[in-house]
Amino acid sequence: RINRVCVVNMLSKVMRAATSAHDWDFVQYETVEAAQDSLARAANEPNVVVTLDNTLTSRGGVLTGTQAIRWLRGIHFKGVIVSASGDADVGAEHLRLGATLAWGKPLPKTDTLRAELEACFPATPQQPSDFAGRGPTQESKQCGPPP
Repeated sequence: RINRVCVVNMLSKVMRAATSAHDWDFVQYETVEAAQDSLARAANEPNVVVTLDNTLTSRGGVLTGTQAIRWLRGIHFKGVIVSASGDADVGAEHLRLGATLAWGKPLPKTDTLRAELEACFPATPQQPSDFAGRGPTQESKQCGPPP
């Protein structure tokens, strides 16, 4: 629970720093199983960000973050999957399975989070990015479909 609160707090800072990202909704679930219906309904929405750790069983869940990523990719989830694990090997495994980004713990600085998310939501002529106005930093990871 504490890690979820930290992630939401950091993403709230990112939202406030973005020029037009002012209407984000943060929805939290205790387990992967509790989130599955909502995530399945949002599978075709590219502007959805899912953050998860690997150990998600403390609140009675069965699925791990690794299993959740496999499931999300299995339903062709089009949003961004962010692994937020304190274990670098878990982060690497999550990336291999299709996570878009991997953040260690402690979480990166707000500017880094913002730059990495900005790279995941490029502006188009029809729809400007919520992060318009600043380019990615050198610390940014490349976003895109899993290899």
